[in-house]
Amino acid sequence: MKSLSKTFVLLLFLFNVHSVDRVFEENSSKAKFDSIDEIDPSHQSSKGYFKGEGVLRYQNESLESVVNFQFKFHKATQGVKNKLIVITPNILGETVLERAMAQFLQENGYHVLVPMTEVRLDIVDENSFQRIEDINRSSLKLTNLLIDYVNGYFKFDRDNIGLVGVSLGGIRSSMLLGSDDRFKAMFIAVAGSDMPSIYAYSEHSIIIDIRERHMEFLGLKTQKEYEDILRKNVHLDSSIVANSKYLNNVAMIIANKDTSVPTINQWKLWSEIYQTGNEPKLYTFYMGHRPAAVQIYRLRDDVLAWMDERL
Repeated sequence: MKSLSKTFVLLLFLFNVHSVDRVFEENSSKAKFDSIDEIDPSHQSSKGYFKGEGVLRYQNESLESVVNFQFKFHKATQGVKNKLIVITPNILGETVLERAMAQFLQENGYHVLVPMTEVRLDIVDENSFQRIEDINRSSLKLTNLLIDYVNGYFKFDRDNIGLVGVSLGGIRSSMLLGSDDRFKAMFIAVAGSDMPSIYAYSEHSIIIDIRERHMEFLGLKTQKEYEDILRKNVHLDSSIVANSKYLNNVAMIIANKDTSVPTINQWKLWSEIYQTGNEPKLYTFYMGHRPAAVQIYRLRDDVLAWMDERL
């Protein structure tokens, strides 16, 4: 069978849905810039963007994180719409895929923001559960802060923003859509929900490294044991996308032969949205993670039309 039945997958999750935290607690933490590069609006790089970096300090009830970050802001070059699209990078950071998509959207009238944060878990200890969650939570905080920061130099509509992302970028885009009503439309590829399951079973090399070191520290023998303990300690999940008022503006690419973000997790994210009464625009490919991720650029005209119609 070359594709999964949407009906089958929906029934699967209707009868086997894990309990997740659907609320992004904006007031449970504080985030601020320790330092950030100032932008000179008169000095755009030869490649068409403004680049900066800085340090974000992130504080919650039990742990303080200091996160180094970079960002790029691509100012629209023609047919300016004064609208912003946030491209959230994948687990490897900003790759040629994000760069090509940013340039394409920039050339077609959109301002584009690309926030980049660390994703590796270098220290494994008793605080690792909190750090796993903070890796994503700090990225969301950074994105929101950078939108306001960049708007101070280049005016655009801050209340009508699009989201584009693949893999981890699609996961974080889903979190952003579900946690902030400024985001009105989203086009993502190979993203999933149920983060404990993704961390436990992903075959991506970076996740395997984190999992193996963490399991060794915890004295766990099986991935199922790891999933169970993650489920008790990691609560921020891309399923909070279901909180969004704009789920009729979601498009998804699903890879039906994926082991990095397992296909079943991609369909689960689809199901989380479908159960709200909104069916995402869907593209399915019988291929693995990276080839399917690249499809978002092959479908770039669809991405552009999607944003043009909804922003």
